[in-house]
Amino acid sequence: MKIFNLFFSALLLFAACNTSGGWEEEPFTELPSADRTHILVEEFTGQRCINCPEAAAELQRIAKNLSPHAIIVSMHAPRSGQTLPALATKNADHYAKALQIPQSAPHVSFNRKKIDGEKRYLTQRAAWESALLHAVHTPANYRIDLKAEIKNGQIEIRTEIQRRSSKWHSAALQLWVVEDIRASQYTLGGVRQDYFHHNVFRDALNGLSGEMLTPSSEKSLTLQHRVAIPSNVAAAANAKVVAFVVDRVSGEVLEAAICPLGKGILEDTPETPEPPVKPEVEKDDNIWFSTTGENPQSLYNGETLVTEKAIRFGQTQVETPALVPHPGKVHGNGRYRLVITKLDHLDDAQCGISEVCAEGLCSPSEDFSQTTKDFTIGDNLSFPQFLSVHYLISDEKVNTADVYKVKISLQKDDTEVAHYFVEFHYDPKLVKEF
Repeated sequence: MKIFNLFFSALLLFAACNTSGGWEEEPFTELPSADRTHILVEEFTGQRCINCPEAAAELQRIAKNLSPHAIIVSMHAPRSGQTLPALATKNADHYAKALQIPQSAPHVSFNRKKIDGEKRYLTQRAAWESALLHAVHTPANYRIDLKAEIKNGQIEIRTEIQRRSSKWHSAALQLWVVEDIRASQYTLGGVRQDYFHHNVFRDALNGLSGEMLTPSSEKSLTLQHRVAIPSNVAAAANAKVVAFVVDRVSGEVLEAAICPLGKGILEDTPETPEPPVKPEVEKDDNIWFSTTGENPQSLYNGETLVTEKAIRFGQTQVETPALVPHPGKVHGNGRYRLVITKLDHLDDAQCGISEVCAEGLCSPSEDFSQTTKDFTIGDNLSFPQFLSVHYLISDEKVNTADVYKVKISLQKDDTEVAHYFVEFHYDPKLVKEF
């Protein structure tokens, strides 16, 4: 039975690796600027996501090369477990659920187009540039002429939609307000308190699904709106209106536009990261883990576990020993969420967190860069209490010794109570074959 389970897990992991294919790999013809589609890029991110700043920088680099045809909106959806109240909104959660975005970050949707005929988002950064290029070089069905301004404390919007195809789609116009904001952000180097957050989604201005467009024989429609400034907009001068047309049948965005409401703020030279926030409690008071085996170790809040255990069963993985939790005086028994994040080798999409075992069950990860799992610490439970993390080595690196790092964040009620680091010291000479 154990061999069968290992084989089945290997099959699942292999399936999880095969994320290529779909519309972004089809050949395309480069179009002149006047014929290209303007793309709504929904970047699902979070202030507590330490990998998200690098992902955002990569996305901005790609978008800048295709300016002005890529409109990035930062979506802080609480369901990811990576947000803070300052930028998170329940309506961002609504869109994340509608697009079936995993409960992690970062993930990116390009005009809500389907990948492999199924999911509407991409996680692997290596595929983002190709996906955006293909989307931009799709002939535009519509053009949006968007004008917006603040008058008497309200937002006045004029949207002219010009049809370029032979007929009107069954479509809706959606209006959003986004804002450039400086707020805290977790990074690989620590917490930055004045990080520049670009085009943060604040609210929908004409309903969560927008409003249906009325087809006519005319080639253009003009809509006027006068709406209140959403209460969560900190500074209207830093806000912008985003308008896009959504096909109500396919769910895809057909065209998008953006219009600033003021001068906004400029992104400046990144500041030196501040040192990481110190734990609120001493290590003896917090939850800690002990390892099993001949040489047991203890892993306290903020500390690093080094492991060399490597196995090969079809694919090559390094893994932690079984980590047994011990409640502390401050944070003890209860239900917690584990958020496990890949910290390096970020450009290698074929390696990363492949499987997490907890509460007696091993689950393949949907996302090699980050995965979450609920975890109970308690007395007299009906399942074994241990945690282990498996890290997949890409085929190109199986013959190369290297170090791979992850962070394990232990969260309760969406707040981190402790964190630990694991260094997988991979040596091909130490791999055990199964």
